[in-house]
Amino acid sequence: MQKILKTFGLATACSLTLATASLAQDALQWQGFYGGLQANSISPEIDGLFIPLGSGQSVGVFGGYNHAVGDHFVIGGELNYNSDTSIEITPAVDLTLEGLLTIRARAGYAIGNALFYGSLGYAQTDVSLTGAPFTLEADGAIFGLGVEAMLTSNISARIEYIRSDMDLSGGPIPPGTNVNADSVTMGIAYHF
Repeated sequence: MQKILKTFGLATACSLTLATASLAQDALQWQGFYGGLQANSISPEIDGLFIPLGSGQSVGVFGGYNHAVGDHFVIGGELNYNSDTSIEITPAVDLTLEGLLTIRARAGYAIGNALFYGSLGYAQTDVSLTGAPFTLEADGAIFGLGVEAMLTSNISARIEYIRSDMDLSGGPIPPGTNVNADSVTMGIAYHF
């Protein structure tokens, strides 16, 4: 977790440097549709599983719409899809999050070319274990904080810390079991 937070802090500092080097603009530069690519580092935890899990990497796509409210406030919605993420539990067993799909509302504050935002939404994925004759389902809340910086009039770069809190169901899993995941996501977007 500390490694994730250090990475998030370093990337935030880099984004702020880029943002303050640009000319000051308002929230209108964020308004409109956008789409992009992202890379993720995900660290899951499962209730009752006392084996420490590592982290896994995945790539994904995202798209959304932002709306400027006044000079500095931005609201919007976003849809994300990530490739499978495998995490080694033991040398012979991997835990795989299959095709994580999220839908989120975003709200932020624009300062110069930077947008600081929070997000809240819903996440859904299937969870499988190597060799297990069943696939589990996980869904629940997802929330996070991020910073995004306009690099040109149409290209932005961002970094986010995201936390998901999903209920795990199916197979021999007892009711009420949760899978939680911390992730750091870095992305680049094109604004239409």
